[in-house]
Amino acid sequence: SIPAKLMTCFAIMIAVILMVAGAGIFATMKVNSANEQREYLSEFERDYRNLDRAYLIARQELVYFLTTGDRAGLTGYQNSLEEIDIRTDVLKTYEVINPEVAALIEEMDGAIDRWEEIAVQQAQLMRHYLTVNHARAIEASGEPRELADQVTMIAGELSKNIDELVLEVDAEVANAMTIFQVTLGAGVILLIAMAVLFGGTLSRMIATPIRKMTEAMGNLAAGNLDIETLDMK
Repeated sequence: SIPAKLMTCFAIMIAVILMVAGAGIFATMKVNSANEQREYLSEFERDYRNLDRAYLIARQELVYFLTTGDRAGLTGYQNSLEEIDIRTDVLKTYEVINPEVAALIEEMDGAIDRWEEIAVQQAQLMRHYLTVNHARAIEASGEPRELADQVTMIAGELSKNIDELVLEVDAEVANAMTIFQVTLGAGVILLIAMAVLFGGTLSRMIATPIRKMTEAMGNLAAGNLDIETLDMK
């Protein structure tokens, strides 16, 4: 029947529209998720750089104290240690990103802890004039410098990991947008094709019978009874 055919046509068109809308919602969710991940990675980068900066300041202050004996350097070093402890706790919250990042964070924390052990020993030796040279000799041994280089290297690895994670997020967004664009294009083409097809079909199904019926009614009104009646379904 005509109503059934009309319902079928509109049902197909609605299905295509829903398909396009679903792809759009999927792409939007991916974009929103990507923005959240980028923000999270940006915060991660900021926090590990803050830890790296706090460590470098602590090391500079300690070296200054070892070199000059100025207690202002010792005070700056101690203040930086407090900052390091805070930043380390913050950085460990990012271990959930992936195992590689977690391993690098642990390695960075271990290198800084080892440096702190040496630094505490140096600060104690600097308290007595007879052991000042011993404190400076520890610095000259090269181990504190090696630990500093290790922390810098780890910071570089973390930076590379962040760049790779951002690229992965961008790739997911690009893939989602491609799916949406393809779905949108296919949906538009299908809707146009169905509009043409349904227009022609409905014209034959409805307009043509109505026109013939109108002509027949006109002939009957004119007194022409020699007309053939048709099934107008």
